[in-house]
Amino acid sequence: MRNLEKLKLSIYYALIIILFVKCANIKSPSGGPPDTIPPRVVESYPTDRTLNFKDNKISIYFSEWVERGSVMQNIAISPPIEYSLKWNGKKLDIKFLEVLKPNTTYSFMLGTDYTDTKSNKPDSAFGITFSTGSVIDSGTISGRIIGKDAASTYIYGYRIDNKNPDTLNYEEAKAEYSTQVGNNGQFTLRALPDGLYRIIAVKTNFRDNLFHPAQDQFGTTTSDVQIIEGHSFPQTIKINKYPNLFKADIVKIIQLDSNLLNIEFTKQIASQSFSIEQFQILDTITNNNIPIQAVWLDSLISNKLSVLTSTGFIVNRPYKFQIMDSTLKDIYDISLFGIEKEFYAKGGEFKFVPQLISAPFQDSTRNIGFESEYTFIFNYPFQIDSNSNAIELIQFPDSSKVRITIEQLSLNILQVKPLALIAADTWYRYYLNVKELQGLYSRKFQDTIVRLSFKTDDWRPNPTISGKITKAIPCPNVFVILKDSKDEEARVTKADSLGNWQIDYVRPDTYTIEVFCDENGNGKYDYGLAKPYRYSELFENYEQKIEVKPRWNIEKINITFPTHFQFIK
Repeated sequence: MRNLEKLKLSIYYALIIILFVKCANIKSPSGGPPDTIPPRVVESYPTDRTLNFKDNKISIYFSEWVERGSVMQNIAISPPIEYSLKWNGKKLDIKFLEVLKPNTTYSFMLGTDYTDTKSNKPDSAFGITFSTGSVIDSGTISGRIIGKDAASTYIYGYRIDNKNPDTLNYEEAKAEYSTQVGNNGQFTLRALPDGLYRIIAVKTNFRDNLFHPAQDQFGTTTSDVQIIEGHSFPQTIKINKYPNLFKADIVKIIQLDSNLLNIEFTKQIASQSFSIEQFQILDTITNNNIPIQAVWLDSLISNKLSVLTSTGFIVNRPYKFQIMDSTLKDIYDISLFGIEKEFYAKGGEFKFVPQLISAPFQDSTRNIGFESEYTFIFNYPFQIDSNSNAIELIQFPDSSKVRITIEQLSLNILQVKPLALIAADTWYRYYLNVKELQGLYSRKFQDTIVRLSFKTDDWRPNPTISGKITKAIPCPNVFVILKDSKDEEARVTKADSLGNWQIDYVRPDTYTIEVFCDENGNGKYDYGLAKPYRYSELFENYEQKIEVKPRWNIEKINITFPTHFQFIK
């Protein structure tokens, strides 16, 4: 009898466990065609635009079972408020852990990155607005993120007409309003009162309404955005990796020769010439300066700096390298002044040899474009005689010499350019006699002749595209970008002072045009900064497709830039 009771209890517990497992493992029925139906919200409490809301929770009901973790990561409530979540089947309750502010409009948004149990994502975001008072703030700021990285970007809004915007710290102060960008790049901030707003776009793995400069991509608008009677101008924003604005440091110092150092920094430096007075090497025992003869980078933009001294270092003696000039900066315009690092001189046999370390392309490369400036980089400074035959360019099949100009961009970098456009679909060869270079301070280069053959692309069928920019606002530098069918920047040119522009030898493809105003004259688009805050440069995308066909020039692409704008800076 006792064994029978034990058996009944065992069966009872087994049934309980089976029932529990079935309830916990939420899945759609197996069999049939694959489930491709996207999930959606079918009902909410409160309904959209509810007034005088007094409850402490809201609820949403899904059309099917969803991955709960992904839903939790896609909720945004503006203004921000602490909350907890409770599930009951397909229903989600969001309970507020703080008292709602009186006479305030709240916006609840569920983004598009959550999925159902079959990994289907919703077609669009879901949102409701409700007010604790008798009025719904109906202002909106809408726009679009331009580029392939638009999905999963967040838009943060900060009202600034009631505060000093210079006090905003986007790393510490949570955004008052936020929304997630849809898969099509479109966004809308809702339930905003009339006022002036600062808008930033952040592509982040964190969902805390904060900006993390070390990890996030960033972009902002060309001006602050004014909402008047609920309306504002549409915004377009480009995002990019946020620049490293931390002060650089020295990673290591390597001794290459008895009087030659290579110094590696955490950030890149952009300079074609240095003054030896910008640097100092100190013997920390005698406190004497070690005379410096030359300083150079190992490429046009690099984080590696070489320093040549007049005398050799004493083995095992400690030295200190220092940067003494505040005008020396990294590529993000951050001063390098004050950076220093100690090192010990080493002895032994050095094997450093002055030589070529970088050529513009590999030998026997094909499809070289008509842009014909070629750069040769060496690991040691040199001088070259204007009448030297150190570099020659030969055209085949007749082995005729091509007239070239040779320019020394820095102590260790040569740039070679043909005086006339080279021929299409033709083989050429560079001859570089390294021995002809005169190394500084009687240092000999490696006795080498470099032969660099290449074949040019056949650009003859490629047509010209041209047009005119009519500037609706003053802009000193207007650039035109051709974006190809992969949404990549294919060609860039600068319009002249009258707005005329022309791009030759354009490969057949389907293009769109982007135009931007280079306000600071650095030749590239600037996405803005968070701290200190800087607006982005003005740009506009023109969605009309341009079909480029062989041997068919396209003229009179006339553009008004910008077509709409609102400047409040």
